[in-house]
Amino acid sequence: MNRFVLPLAIFAALIALLAVGLTLNPREVPSPLIGKPAPHFELPQLDQAAKTFTEKDMVGRVWMLNVWASWCVTCREEHPVLLGLAKSGAVPLYGLNYKDKREDGLAWLKSMGDPYQLSIHDVEGKSATSASARSPRRSSGTRCCPWCKSSAVARLLAFLLVVSPAPWAHAKEAAPAAADPALEQKVMALAAELRCLVCQNQTIADSTAPLAEDLRNQVREKMRQGASDSEIIDFMVARYGDFVLYRPPVKATTLLLWFGPLLLVVAGLLVLLRRLRRRPPPELELTTAERERARKLLTESEAEPR
Repeated sequence: MNRFVLPLAIFAALIALLAVGLTLNPREVPSPLIGKPAPHFELPQLDQAAKTFTEKDMVGRVWMLNVWASWCVTCREEHPVLLGLAKSGAVPLYGLNYKDKREDGLAWLKSMGDPYQLSIHDVEGKSATSASARSPRRSSGTRCCPWCKSSAVARLLAFLLVVSPAPWAHAKEAAPAAADPALEQKVMALAAELRCLVCQNQTIADSTAPLAEDLRNQVREKMRQGASDSEIIDFMVARYGDFVLYRPPVKATTLLLWFGPLLLVVAGLLVLLRRLRRRPPPELELTTAERERARKLLTESEAEPR
């Protein structure tokens, strides 16, 4: 009975691990910005381009910023929820119109209803990306890559703003890749180390998702500003967590990921060796001639006087 204890224990542990995994959402990536000051931004208002809005305007107040676009399918799906939230008065809602034409955003709010105190316009998508927002899905129905089967990516960003704003330099748009081949080679090399948070099974170097493009642009800008690879990776991890690294670091929370398969192999080998050591030696199968010879030897041995 004892020989079955170890295999059963390993099997039970594996089943428990898989059962816990089935309850998790593989598309959910916790934000590392929760409980931290909001990244600095200053953007024009959607309906009044001459006026700007910044997180400094909301210092000491609780509010919610939702990233949306007129071309986003899931923005349309979640809009009734936002209208209900605005009607309840539970929290002030502000909108960030992401990579959209100003007239399209205004028309969308007019037809769907406007739940926001005001909306700001981020036509280049830089501020949304720096706030670790995930790119909304385009309404064409095409996926970011052929293998990506994800549903809508969450875009609600809750800001508890007792803010100590971080410094932020608004750089000009990075030069096209062809203008600096050496820089582009460095950008793509580093991009191969960062995960696309939309596709999740591709790097931002391979992915065609809008968010991957935004992150490549940020990498390009920071390299042009003189940032080192380690500084850029730290910047990305600070906003998206370790999940943005395509090869996760070896730390307490990833030990099972790194060494779990090896432990299973070692445990399997130990069980196999234990069973082999306890297995009784096989009985020798004698031929008819050998049996006859053995019978004669026994008969002669018994016939000899003692």
